[in-house]
Amino acid sequence: MILFDLDGTLIVSNGIWENIDTAFLGRRGLRSTEEYAHRMGQSIFPVAAQLTKDYFGLTITVQEIMDEWMALAGDAYHHVPLKPGAAEFLARCHAEGAPMAIVTACVPDLCRIALARH
Repeated sequence: MILFDLDGTLIVSNGIWENIDTAFLGRRGLRSTEEYAHRMGQSIFPVAAQLTKDYFGLTITVQEIMDEWMALAGDAYHHVPLKPGAAEFLARCHAEGAPMAIVTACVPDLCRIALARH
């Protein structure tokens, strides 16, 4: 079994989240800090939303944060490219009959959007 991560491994999506943070915080007159960015990079979606709420003292709910992030990310994942060589490697693995799976912290709806495109 070959296991793959999605974000940053099969697709070029890491910059998407920096853009989402910038847009989300910018709407509130806020800016990311090095500490916040580091902590966010190690968090999964609901934990990251709670971290954002607590870190910036936001009055909106964690669900509202996630909903806004999803709205910002949805379009981006429709256009995210594969990493160079990923399509060829996956095709070779498939042709060889290798079982494959994606193991990722990516939000399932966003994964499905990217996978459907490719």
